[in-house]
Amino acid sequence: MPRVSWQSLKEFEIMIPDDKTIIEFEKITFPILKSIIQRIHENKTLTQLRDILLPKLMSGEVNVEQITAVA
Repeated sequence: MPRVSWQSLKEFEIMIPDDKTIIEFEKITFPILKSIIQRIHENKTLTQLRDILLPKLMSGEVNVEQITAVA
């Protein structure tokens, strides 16, 4: 695995964008980040529903018709 020394890393120059570029970048990336966060929450909710419903479906306690009637 290639490695870099701290000295080399310390000497590495990086560009810091101006405020206009940062604002434009945020305009593009913020909606994407917001969508990702929303999907993470949806995924957690769906996982919880699966964990609740699957054992009940497997045991016969509830059936698909009961679930679709509620939805």
